Amino acid sequence: MQTIQDTVDIPASTAAVWRVLTATRHCGAWNPFIRRLEGDLRPGGRLRLTISPLGRSMTFTAWVLAVEDEHLLRWRGRLGVPGLLDGEHEFRLLPLPDGGTRFASMNQAIKQRAVTASPPATS
Repeated sequence: MQTIQDTVDIPASTAAVWRVLTATRHCGAWNPFIRRLEGDLRPGGRLRLTISPLGRSMTFTAWVLAVEDEHLLRWRGRLGVPGLLDGEHEFRLLPLPDGGTRFASMNQAIKQRAVTASPPATS
């Protein structure tokens, strides 16, 4: 299994970043890859995601594996044939000494949203 990891430091609290990340009905406003996200953000919850890689739109189902408020969100998704295009996505928030947040995944887009916009309420 291939792993892709990237981090970005955001000058906003983990609470502010978490509000942006978990406001599922607004993810398309800041996320250039996951254009739509619906479902229950709790362990065992089912999600329906629409992604737009390379200008193509695809919808798939994912299951929430872990949720730790203001710290971690992880899900496993399946697109098409089981096992062929399965993927696990983890979003981890780490508080920084200066009050900011180190975030992994969809980094620049969430940084811009958390810093410049008043985060919407959680859906």
